[in-house]
Amino acid sequence: MPQTIGEDRSFRALFGDLAHGVSALARQEAALARAEVGEKMTRAGSGVVFMAVGAVILLGGWLVLLAALVAGVHVALAGVEGAAWVTPEGAAWMAPLIVGGVTAVIGLALLWWGRDSLRVSSLTPQRTLHTLRRAGTPGSR
Repeated sequence: MPQTIGEDRSFRALFGDLAHGVSALARQEAALARAEVGEKMTRAGSGVVFMAVGAVILLGGWLVLLAALVAGVHVALAGVEGAAWVTPEGAAWMAPLIVGGVTAVIGLALLWWGRDSLRVSSLTPQRTLHTLRRAGTPGSR
């Protein structure tokens, strides 16, 4: 009988050590995961900053290109020979109107296209729902 008590204590001690070790391992793994996620978030944050700065610079370049296009359209309109409807003063306001109007139409078309692609119906996994309905999975009807 004394051997059984000693064996029980050893088993209990081993089981307790195992539980403590598993708990410590889980804590260490969680700490490692938190550290790694924090590192990845920092890297992602710097990537977002670079993207934002790049977008601002790109916007500036786009505005300069639009200004150059306005100047080109102005020169083209002012150079039209014999057109009574285009005066130098008229070309000065028509050029930005034409370039701005075309740019606005293109921008609106892109916004509508993007909005339509983000509708809930376009994001619903139709094939998966169809497969679930065919299989008769509860709650899929």
